[in-house]
Amino acid sequence: MKSSVTRTSRRVLAAAACLTAAVAVASWTPAQKTAQQQEAARYASPVAAYRIGLAEWDFGRNKRAVRALEYAASKGVLGAQLKLADLYAHGKGVTRSDGRAFAYYQAVADGFADINPRHPVAGYVADAFVQLAGYYRRGVKELEIKASPAHAVALYRHAASYFGNAEAQYALAQMYLKGEGVAQNERLGVNWLVNASRKQHAPSQAKLGALLWHGHAGLRRQPATGLALLMLAQRNAGNTPALGWIRALREKILLASQEEDRRSAMQLVARWSGEPASGLPTKSVKEGSGTGLDRGAPRAPSSGIMTVGAPGGATH
Repeated sequence: MKSSVTRTSRRVLAAAACLTAAVAVASWTPAQKTAQQQEAARYASPVAAYRIGLAEWDFGRNKRAVRALEYAASKGVLGAQLKLADLYAHGKGVTRSDGRAFAYYQAVADGFADINPRHPVAGYVADAFVQLAGYYRRGVKELEIKASPAHAVALYRHAASYFGNAEAQYALAQMYLKGEGVAQNERLGVNWLVNASRKQHAPSQAKLGALLWHGHAGLRRQPATGLALLMLAQRNAGNTPALGWIRALREKILLASQEEDRRSAMQLVARWSGEPASGLPTKSVKEGSGTGLDRGAPRAPSSGIMTVGAPGGATH
């Protein structure tokens, strides 16, 4: 399919691909390369290695699991790349390594940037773009990569525009509102917040609600609508880390509100819940609903859906 990645994103991916290759080469000692070659002889295919890696992980044989997954990942198996990125990013059963996590997220971005956004694994690829953008935004000390907000913007933009990822839309909104890595543009920032809010993304709803309450970012002050969005945000936050600051913001604004605004806000929430087509928010339906593929990096997908390889990759 024809690529929809912007020219800027393409340059970012190309430059980062060179860096990733350098990281991969530097990270393997001659002994490790030999061990990997010996490991490869044990598997019927990269997909088989991936499945063996998941099975070994389930049995608690972490070293064997990582060896199998690393072989599968080197051959372009998406599930293996994502699994390893998640393990190294959080230090799950391995020594935490932002450098290795970065390299695997970059491999996903390089190999799957143009996957059909309706594909069952597209949500995972979008999440990888978000994680990779976060590394560029913060920098990767382990690899001596300095923070590059402009690179982060390009990656967030692809995840936000092509995949419709709400987390990327929220991050992009923040960067436009602040002028971080991109020329400040409050209108675009608000537009991205609206897009993410319609997906029931709690932080976006809270941020947009606060802007409407105060009348900031060029918006006309709409206290009832702002408070209603904050109410929805707290409901949609669930038990996520964002719940704390969203609840605090809602309570602060609630205390400063008038009775009329509170009453109108509650009516708006009731209307939005019953009539998803009216007003700003829509009914809470997550992207990829029913597939289980829109909730962050995979733990250990058991179906064959994650064995997809990058175009041209030999995974079978």
